[in-house]
Amino acid sequence: RLVLADGNRVYRLESDGNVSVVAGADDDSAGNADGVAATAARLSLFDTALAFDSDGRLLFADAARLRRIEDDGTLSTLAVSAGGSLNIRGIAVADDGAVFFSSFVERQVMRLDPDGTVSVAVGSGDVVDVSAADAPALEVDLAFPQSLVFDAAGRLLIAERDCCIRRLDDDG
Repeated sequence: RLVLADGNRVYRLESDGNVSVVAGADDDSAGNADGVAATAARLSLFDTALAFDSDGRLLFADAARLRRIEDDGTLSTLAVSAGGSLNIRGIAVADDGAVFFSSFVERQVMRLDPDGTVSVAVGSGDVVDVSAADAPALEVDLAFPQSLVFDAAGRLLIAERDCCIRRLDDDG
C-alpha cells in the first residue's frame, strides 16, 4: 500500500499503476465533519503525516486533528492537538495498537491508546535545553518534534527540527 498526500487530498497508488483519491476534495460543499465521506471532505494536509493503524485503516493529520478513514469510507476524528492548525507532524503506530503523534507547537509526542485515552508520551512542553540527552521521557525538552517511526526493537524514534533524533527506550 502506497499512499501520498498533497495539500487537499490523499492518494493511493494502485497495483496497476493507476492513482486513486482516498480522501479530499477541491470544494468544501460536503464539509469535513466526522461521518462525511472521506473522498468528499475538504482537508488541510499541509503536513502530510500518514500511517496505517493495526486494522489497516489510514490515519492522517488534518491540520490539528488526527483523522482516520473508517471501513465504510467516512472520516472520524481520533484526537485534536491543542496547539491549533498545522500542528501534527508525525504519526506512528505501535505493535500494541497505540497511535503516537507529534504535536509540533506543544513540543510533545502524544499517545492515543486503543481505548481512546490520550496522554503525553514524550516531552515537557518546554524548550529550555533541547541538547540534553538521556532525560526521562516526560522531562525531556523537545525542539519541535516532526517525524515518528518505530525501530525493529519497537522503540519510538523522534526526529526533531534542526536538532536530533531521539529514542524512547522501554524504561521511559
